[in-house]
Amino acid sequence: VQSWFPRRGARGKIVSVNVLNFDPRSNPGDFRVGLADSSIKVNISTVSFLGPSTCSQASCSRISVAFTVPDFVDESTSKSLPLIISARGQTARFTLPVDSQLIPAISSVQPSSIAVTETNKTDIVLIIINAVSFCALNSTFLSMFGAKRGTVRSSAMQPGGCIVILRAPLIADDSEISCTLSNALGSLEFCTSDAAVRLFFVPAPVQMQPIDSVCSGGTAVKFTLIGSSAPLVNNSDLFVVFGGKLGRDLKVVRKGSRDDGWAVLEFTTLTPSFDKASVSIDGYISLGGVVYMFPFFFECFDVLLASVSPSQAALDGRTTSGSKSTIITLANFPSLATVQDVAVAFGEETCDGQQCSVLGFQNLANGVVLTVGVPARISPAGVTLSVIFTPPAGGDPNTMYLLAPRAVSMSFLFTIPAPAVVSVRFCKNCNLGAFCIINARCAGRQSPIADAIALSGAGVLTVVVDYVPQISFNKSTGALIAPTAVFLRLGTEFASIRRIIYSDTSRLSFEAQLLGAAPKAGRVVAQVTVQPSSAASSATQALFP
Repeated sequence: VQSWFPRRGARGKIVSVNVLNFDPRSNPGDFRVGLADSSIKVNISTVSFLGPSTCSQASCSRISVAFTVPDFVDESTSKSLPLIISARGQTARFTLPVDSQLIPAISSVQPSSIAVTETNKTDIVLIIINAVSFCALNSTFLSMFGAKRGTVRSSAMQPGGCIVILRAPLIADDSEISCTLSNALGSLEFCTSDAAVRLFFVPAPVQMQPIDSVCSGGTAVKFTLIGSSAPLVNNSDLFVVFGGKLGRDLKVVRKGSRDDGWAVLEFTTLTPSFDKASVSIDGYISLGGVVYMFPFFFECFDVLLASVSPSQAALDGRTTSGSKSTIITLANFPSLATVQDVAVAFGEETCDGQQCSVLGFQNLANGVVLTVGVPARISPAGVTLSVIFTPPAGGDPNTMYLLAPRAVSMSFLFTIPAPAVVSVRFCKNCNLGAFCIINARCAGRQSPIADAIALSGAGVLTVVVDYVPQISFNKSTGALIAPTAVFLRLGTEFASIRRIIYSDTSRLSFEAQLLGAAPKAGRVVAQVTVQPSSAASSATQALFP
């Protein structure tokens, strides 16, 4: 037997044992685990061959056998079980300490590992079984981490056991120390290798950001090494290798100690150029020509390309397609999971769902197509339409997993289009009430006639025109409010403005009728003139046949 974990067992818990020199041709069903006197049956959970894969003789084999600690007749005291593991006539013996089910024992510790630089910031949750009496004396709990005292933040009895929440002090290094929770009834260990469940202290992770770059290279990547991970090195001996290529222009930006006393080394390097896009570029840090630590994977991506259609809109956000949305096609762009993975902005206007938003997306083989709502603007201008990939952070977004910015921009134009008549509808007889046309019908449910008027002049035209200034009118009567003026000329004849139906920043609708008969039948050129103030010389005109 080479090793086993946990070092102390308990009824119903799984123990994994690594054994050496068994015949590598043995099948999982060949293995047996039992007491030396065969008095108790032991159930095997799994048998795994750990290699090496080229091993064909017993002298090189390594096999893991996992089994469940059996029940006992007498569970009032702790025991040492003499166990035998056998297969194909070969046997291995070891003695497993098993805790009594009647004394307190830690059944779980979460998290199972803490970076040494985070020990005084992380809650440690212990679940203790058989702990009614032990937990009753919680006011006398004492937690120790080596020679330093920890903090007992809370404790309470729950259906699953006694839940104790601790906070460790700042641990000096990642070597094994003794961690105990104790009171007058006893002491429970949860850090050393003999503990039934164990908390590990691990070196601070090497921080690297970003973890990708454009394949053409030149992206600055920052590495931060903390604590025992931070070597005392000469700058000239330090190199970073990406896929067999050296990083360029390496600069040490910080070397010394942090405010909390931890050693720290920070340096930056520029990425080299890569032959093609890849998500698995091997990299490592080299010290004096020797691989020092922290092998890593790096990604590179092709330059992003983008186009937008339509690429211009009116001030109210309506595009040349007639809708208030546009299509952005992005090549070499990462696939999206939700619309929250991408941020879009028209100049200073961020599409956050208020003025505009990302309405939908479609992932393609080498990019993404976005449908984006277009915001309204007060004045015409050319703006920068920007798209930024904002994926959800993995792990700690402040340390190891930041991505390089995936951003692309293009031009978008907000204009004031030429005035255009949208519709002209004629009713010989109007409905009773405020408006001539109601529910798209004239009086008697007759359909309006488009782009025509009776030669006699009798009847009412309803006109809708876009991209004209907003005017003032009485919303109750529909009458124009001076000094606003609206004119409709049909050939040589002027019509009387009967009422204004509505007017906003880009659309006007009104009713008009001829003051007399038309001079003759036929097609004429008509003109709508909108003058927000008759005192001013400026006016907006729209021609229509």
